[in-house]
Amino acid sequence: MLPNLERNAILSGDPNEQVKGVKQVINEGEQAPDPIASSCLPQLAGHIPDTPVPLNTLKEAIRNRQTLPAKLPVHATVYNMCVSEYPAACDYLHPVTSLSGADSALAFFQTHATGFLTFLRIHCNGEAGLHSAIDLMTLGVWEPLASVADAVLVSSRDKSDSSSATVSMKRPDLSIHMGSALVLKGEEKEDMTELADAEHELLSKFSRKWSPVYFGGMPYILCFAVGGSLLQWCALTRDGQLIHLHDSPMRLDCWQGRVWALVASIHCFRAVLSMRKVLPVSVLRLHKKVEREHGVSLEAKEDRIVKKIKNFGKHYVKKLMLTTWEYVGKAYEIASKSGSVGLVEPLQLPSWRSEGDEYKVSLEPGYGATPTNSVQLLQAVTCVLQGLSHLHKEQLVHRDVRWPNVVHGHRPGSRSEWMLVDLETVWQAGKAPSSRLHRIADVLLNGRYELASDLRLVARLMEDTCVAGTGAAQVTLQRELSQAALGTSAEQVLGWQSFQNWKLEVQANEREPH
Repeated sequence: MLPNLERNAILSGDPNEQVKGVKQVINEGEQAPDPIASSCLPQLAGHIPDTPVPLNTLKEAIRNRQTLPAKLPVHATVYNMCVSEYPAACDYLHPVTSLSGADSALAFFQTHATGFLTFLRIHCNGEAGLHSAIDLMTLGVWEPLASVADAVLVSSRDKSDSSSATVSMKRPDLSIHMGSALVLKGEEKEDMTELADAEHELLSKFSRKWSPVYFGGMPYILCFAVGGSLLQWCALTRDGQLIHLHDSPMRLDCWQGRVWALVASIHCFRAVLSMRKVLPVSVLRLHKKVEREHGVSLEAKEDRIVKKIKNFGKHYVKKLMLTTWEYVGKAYEIASKSGSVGLVEPLQLPSWRSEGDEYKVSLEPGYGATPTNSVQLLQAVTCVLQGLSHLHKEQLVHRDVRWPNVVHGHRPGSRSEWMLVDLETVWQAGKAPSSRLHRIADVLLNGRYELASDLRLVARLMEDTCVAGTGAAQVTLQRELSQAALGTSAEQVLGWQSFQNWKLEVQANEREPH
């Protein structure tokens, strides 16, 4: 049993006193490390699917109170208090008597999980009174798990998020981003009767369009609504529906409800981790112009990206000689055709007004990403080669094939999973440019950009990834691309035996048990 002083602190309902009491019992004693507790965080943050967890699978896990890959470590005294009131808690929690020898992630997780479970009564002084308990349930356990999974979380309270995923001037009570993407948002109200109002705000504080610019390939965003001691986990879908992940609200004023809430939070975190490969690398804020070099600017709209270039004729074309109006116009005419897989689709062909000297084009939205496995790398390189093949047929070279210019296209109806963008660098094959985009001598052939120059850049593209386990066939293809001879086109590469061997190698690796 706890000493009376610490037990009374934990049962007091005062968040500050509860945390003091929890820290007191956690810091008691120096004992040998608990091997089960030491392995639980890697298990909870591991064994994650390579693709996003389907929403129905997540709902089933939470509704059926499925156990997690490991039990959640909590202090043994609090564990005993919980199990005495809710015996089934032993299926979800693991008692730990000491944190001696534990790493910081485990120590933080146990402290926060234990602290959340000891909020026996939710006392609210306005919405702010809920923050301590909710932060322990979300940030308190997500952040140590994220550190184990090498993920970066950024949280904020009562602030409009930087990704513009929420409506301007309407601030979610809590938002969590993984990288640049909003992955969790929550709304909290003081009274139980206001739970429906909190749910309504989850929708009303959300931007109207679901764009891959902000959400990449995410199938849903996780949310929670709190009204007093009632909690409802939800998911916001691409079509704007708010889906309940369990049938009735969880009660935070009893042990059973808090155990369920904590377990549901971990299920949700694991669902977020499963989306890592489809999250955008960077996010353009809605209706916020981003200035880049050479007078280029990008602005994200609800359904498109608007690209503009100031002083296009005088500076970009005549002085810098990065392209010509004829070349770029021809490139986008090619890209506008329905069969031009691998090239970004112009939603509006480029225009150039001599008055004001401004260039403008509206493009299909996509999101920046780099492949994280061999299957994604194969898909991306295939799309890039297909895109280049359309340009090469018209004797145009892209000249700037690199990952910042390859985006993931995840718009419904998108013709390409990966798209080659930035067609404002195209040039005629074999014609010596007055400016060079690359100082790498082996990209040019006889001092000129040839079709093979693009292929040599594809070889560098393949090398510049974090994909592990490069196979022999991939190495062979990269070598052949890096030595592509004059006159070789992307269409020819797609028929190379080395390219076919690479495809077979990736397929074989996928069939092997991991």
